[in-house]
Amino acid sequence: MPDGHKYVEIEQRGDRKVIDIKFKNNAPSALDREIDIKIRPRYLIFGAIILLIALFIFFAGRWSTSDYEISLPKFNLSKTFSGLSSPFQKNASETNKEESPEKITPATITEESAPEPKLEETLSTITETNTTASPPVVEQPPVNITSNENETIISQYSKVSLAITNVNFDWKETWGKITQISYTIKNLETGPILVSYITMTVEGYDDIPKKMVLPPSLHKIDAGTQISGGLNVPQGLAYSEVSAGDLSDVEITFALYDEKDVAITSFKKGFNIKGPSS
Repeated sequence: MPDGHKYVEIEQRGDRKVIDIKFKNNAPSALDREIDIKIRPRYLIFGAIILLIALFIFFAGRWSTSDYEISLPKFNLSKTFSGLSSPFQKNASETNKEESPEKITPATITEESAPEPKLEETLSTITETNTTASPPVVEQPPVNITSNENETIISQYSKVSLAITNVNFDWKETWGKITQISYTIKNLETGPILVSYITMTVEGYDDIPKKMVLPPSLHKIDAGTQISGGLNVPQGLAYSEVSAGDLSDVEITFALYDEKDVAITSFKKGFNIKGPSS
């Protein structure tokens, strides 16, 4: 027997010994042994039911949330069968995708010019724009514009007179300050004149003339009319007997100018600007 070997067993039976010769087969290794699996259908069905219940509970929890979606794979039977029928043919789009970039010619981009608007559309656009535009600005006439077409502003002066009727001053015991003058302007020209300001120069103070601007409403003097009023001397003009001499007769010169700084006429007179205690 090739798969076993002999062994001898000696057994004492009563008053005699019994020798028994037996054969023992070689036992196979654990990997070579045959394994018999016994399955009971009852336990198999019971386990499958438990697995299905667990899966149902799992998916029920997922379905309860709004973000969970079940996506199943989509099969296009037409593409599948067409691919099976012609496995070696490719359509034009797949062929263009597999071409190398060197063989692809870039498409030429042509810029189409915008269509010119029709005449009717242009006119309607202009009409709409005019209806919403702000009203035109009315230009104010400049100061030198005459009141009517026959009226001309005189710029050459020969019949305009200026008179200073009074000089007001404040006395400070030993010196005084001229603060205001009273004037009269008469226009005997053939047309209106435009005056602007009067200058005052006091004897002994020739280097500090004072400029007194006339009110804008009195700048225009019509022909044959005269205006009168008073003007304040800006910051006043201080004087004393040391510089002006005899204060009872101080020569003061006044000059009238137009809006272009052209001298129109002048007035010169000796005024008594002497204080009561001097």
